[in-house]
Amino acid sequence: MTDTNQATPTATVKLTATEKLLKRINQLVERINADTEQYNTLKADYEALQAVANVQAGDRVNATVGRGEKAVVIEGGLVLGVSDTDTGKAIKVTVGSGFDTQVYVLSAGQVTSVSKPVEEAVAEQEEQADA
Repeated sequence: MTDTNQATPTATVKLTATEKLLKRINQLVERINADTEQYNTLKADYEALQAVANVQAGDRVNATVGRGEKAVVIEGGLVLGVSDTDTGKAIKVTVGSGFDTQVYVLSAGQVTSVSKPVEEAVAEQEEQADA
């Protein structure tokens, strides 16, 4: 009768110094890439929050309304007004013109970007240059 429970010897592979360094470098590169992706996401979220914090009537916004297949992307919506509510900012936006005009009331979290009117943006840049 043969014993099938015998442990088979395993060969241990010893890495050279170069292989160890390359392995460590690859681990660091993977971590840097993951951290960079997270940094870019957080930075974009922060910049969006800053832009929304300063939104005012006359600005243009891009936003997403709804979820899934029913989601509607609003591009270049004109801000009619901003109101502070118990749940945060409410931003009234109009899209389209004439009979096809639609009005949305957005929360700050739905806004993806904000742009100032051209005249205001130029004046703001000039003020920064003079300072």
